[in-house]
Amino acid sequence: MTLRATILTLIIFLTHSLLFAQFDGNNMLFQRARAYHKVGKIEDAIKILEKLHDEKPGNIAYLNLLKESYKDFGDFRQLLSLLQKNSALRPDNWRIEVELIDTNLKLKEKDEAFAIINRLSKEYPNNYSVTRTIALVLSSNRLFDETVALYEDARMRSEKPAPITRDLANFHASRLNYSQATKEYIKFLDFAPQNFEFIRRQLSRFNTDSSTISSVLNNLKAGLKESPGNESLRQLVADYQFRTGNYEEALAEYIILETNSEKEGQFLFGFIENLKLEKQYQIGIKASRKLMTLKPNSRLYPNTYFMLAELTELNEASQNEYYPELTFTLNQSDADRINESPGIPISIAIYDSLSNSYQNSLIASKALFRMGEIYFTRLQNLDEAEKAFKRSILSYRGTQIIEPALARLADIDLERGDLTSARETYLKLVETTKSEDIRLKSKFIISEIEYFSGEFDSSLYHLNDLIFEADFKDPIMNDALELSILLEIVKSDNSADSQEALKLYAKASLMSRQRRYSEARAAYKNLYDEYPDTPLSDDAFYLVGKLSATMGRFEESVETFDLFLVSYPESDLADKVLLSAGEISEIGLQESESSIYYYERLLIDHPRSIYADIARKRLRNLSKIKRVN
Repeated sequence: MTLRATILTLIIFLTHSLLFAQFDGNNMLFQRARAYHKVGKIEDAIKILEKLHDEKPGNIAYLNLLKESYKDFGDFRQLLSLLQKNSALRPDNWRIEVELIDTNLKLKEKDEAFAIINRLSKEYPNNYSVTRTIALVLSSNRLFDETVALYEDARMRSEKPAPITRDLANFHASRLNYSQATKEYIKFLDFAPQNFEFIRRQLSRFNTDSSTISSVLNNLKAGLKESPGNESLRQLVADYQFRTGNYEEALAEYIILETNSEKEGQFLFGFIENLKLEKQYQIGIKASRKLMTLKPNSRLYPNTYFMLAELTELNEASQNEYYPELTFTLNQSDADRINESPGIPISIAIYDSLSNSYQNSLIASKALFRMGEIYFTRLQNLDEAEKAFKRSILSYRGTQIIEPALARLADIDLERGDLTSARETYLKLVETTKSEDIRLKSKFIISEIEYFSGEFDSSLYHLNDLIFEADFKDPIMNDALELSILLEIVKSDNSADSQEALKLYAKASLMSRQRRYSEARAAYKNLYDEYPDTPLSDDAFYLVGKLSATMGRFEESVETFDLFLVSYPESDLADKVLLSAGEISEIGLQESESSIYYYERLLIDHPRSIYADIARKRLRNLSKIKRVN
């Protein structure tokens, strides 16, 4: 290498070293400034940052931290000077101009701020980001009227007014000006009807006081009056009516929607589903009837028919009032059959009519299954229930119907006393079902049948196996644990009296399961009379009180519970007895003072009871009722 080349290389190396050292030094100073800023030594941070920014005005990191420091220190005059210099260096950067607006407003120099706003509005007439950013600055400075004016002016000039209208509506809503917000949301819906769901959600977040509801509805109706053919707006009106509890008005709007729509009933059907969730069964029945009349050839007709039956089942009390309308929806032969069977619930008649209209289909099978459920659970007519469940299985060979129907047929065998047949059906379900719920329920009932039959060791073995296998969140788990604990307690006692008491207890349990309540009650009473010193005597005493309530003998039930609390003051069931006594006093006898006594006693004597939360809720409800009255 020549001497000239060596010297040149050395010069380059030294230059780079000096530059690196300078950069490294600046970086260390910047980190020191950040540290000062973080611990609140803002003045010290500013001194360093001003020097760094003067040396390198193009460094964004220096500039941003210096701006932040001026703001934190409250030196808006210095900030204004800094921004003005940077604006001169970057005349096309509108964000610096917006910062100048904010700083001028902080300095109470409103004219200068609005001069910049006017200039930016002319330079960026269709730039949504500019408008929105300025609006945020105005709003943060509490210039609310000016914010609205800015949005309205920008919308007039904009080629795409939808996002500006949305922001203006949101701004009014944030200011709790729900009336004006509603008007703007209506305009936004007109600009962008695809945003219906967004607008619906926004309206649902409004206050629900009567004045707000009235104001919003008046504005929605005014908008609908101007645009009666606007389907999205009418749907918005209907939805808001529903969400604020104006169900009849909502139905009227949905009927208009459905009448003018070429759809197959989706508007009204969705409304009916929501009514069911809200337990508005009577309105749901009326809406179902109307939909069946409006769209008799719709593919949703069978589902609406089923919904009609389901709603009627859920609210049998409404059948008499709506009976003429219900028969009107059916063909004449179906209506005649209902008229010829006045003794059965209307819901059964509709399910039966539905199953005949759509034979050998899933919906027919579902209708027959529901018929069986009503006969089995409500009417306790095992023969008719059995017929309905068997028809359900024959009508549609799908596991979603067959397996629940088979389980119900096994329950019927159990109630009739045919434990062998019931057990065989449940064993088959355990082996074949793909439903975890049905499999676990089947395994539990098999354990129950063994218990009813006196096979206590086998029952306990299968219960423990089930408890080990199942998740503690499974609904069947509480029943399995309760029965297994009972069997374990008696097993650990191992006295002759306890074994005899368990046999009598199991016999009474089967009677209760078979709804032979009077016999079961007598058997439980016999147990604690004959075996008062066994672990099952307090359980039997408690169940005598429960069965008295089941039989409608509420006073006798509460008297039994009072006697229980005297006879078994240390029983683990004492908190459960107090809750039951409170509930029967409240619901059965409608004696609020007595129920309050039992709930309060539960909370005082058993503050850590698993029933304490239930007692508190019931006390709160009773106190609300007393305040209203």
